[in-house]
Amino acid sequence: TYSFYAWVNDSAGNVNQTPLRTVVVDTQAPLVNIAAPINSLFYNCNTSIDLNYSSSDAHLDAVWYNLDNGANITLIANTTFSASEGTHTLFLFANDSAGNMNSTSVFFTVDTNNPKLVVSSPVDATSYRLHYYETTIDLNYSTEDANRDSCWFTNLTGQDETLISCSNSTIKIPDNVNDSSYNLTIYVNDSAGNLNYSQIFFTADYSQGVLGNASLVLPVLSGPFEEFVVNFSAACMNDWCENISLHLNFSDCNLSNTSKNIYSKGDLNSSKVVSQTWNVFCRTALEESLKTSLSEKLLSRMIISL
Repeated sequence: TYSFYAWVNDSAGNVNQTPLRTVVVDTQAPLVNIAAPINSLFYNCNTSIDLNYSSSDAHLDAVWYNLDNGANITLIANTTFSASEGTHTLFLFANDSAGNMNSTSVFFTVDTNNPKLVVSSPVDATSYRLHYYETTIDLNYSTEDANRDSCWFTNLTGQDETLISCSNSTIKIPDNVNDSSYNLTIYVNDSAGNLNYSQIFFTADYSQGVLGNASLVLPVLSGPFEEFVVNFSAACMNDWCENISLHLNFSDCNLSNTSKNIYSKGDLNSSKVVSQTWNVFCRTALEESLKTSLSEKLLSRMIISL
């Protein structure tokens, strides 16, 4: 800031002067800052979004803003504004009496939509038939959101478990002996804090199958042999006979097919008759010791189980 006046006199001693005048030299632009919206942040509302700012200058003249280079709006204090779905840029300006101007900007995203979530397994209100050795059940689901953040589920004992990269997983069954009903909740959120979840109710059924009128038949074996067929038939008494296995407790013979022999419940006919065949292989070196009553000896060592 500078003050000055002009003064003059003549040879006769007359004096005159101008009034005192003041001028301000200002080359500094005002300081401006946006406290809200926060740069790069996601917002899950599109109305009443806070615009909080600060500006300072000894000769501040005006402050204004616009959204996405739209119409300028004068500010006298913090305010709120509305924005549509999507990414936006807010510009803030300030000038002073000397005409110096400054500006700043932030970009932010408005996302008011919950992520999509579809659970395909387990299926709600479904009873799952499980064997004692089956201690997990598949958790298969899909999500959709451009700004998806994380996925997790509340397991069957009430603890939250993170689903890494929102990938499919398995759910541990806490009781693999008794039939139990369970409540499973799967969650997904996005960067704006929008949340979606799906609640699934299902039953783990560990009931065992019951067979009746079982018959296990071998061909008559009396001489050299290598491979023969065992025929089994029975009636399923309770609709749960979907996994029938032959166990051969005989060191000199074994099942030709080492994989588990499975009979699918879905193939039961209307009379619930179960039929199954297995190939059995025995070494020919046993010819002399087993050529008498071989069928009876093998039958005593064959066990059918579900």
